[in-house]
Amino acid sequence: MSPKYKETEHIVNISELEKVSTKALVEELQKREGVATTIAEPYKDATVSINGPAIVLTIID
Repeated sequence: MSPKYKETEHIVNISELEKVSTKALVEELQKREGVATTIAEPYKDATVSINGPAIVLTIID
């Protein structure tokens, strides 16, 4: 169990998450503490500098 786990949090089945759109998942993750968002506009380059530990997701939509 994660140290940040709260008993009031709901556990969701992976099969349920598979039905959620990538857009909705990203919008929800962006609301979370510790999540930073860098947006690269169409045809523009963006650079992300990270001092880990970190996980970087590249979502092209």
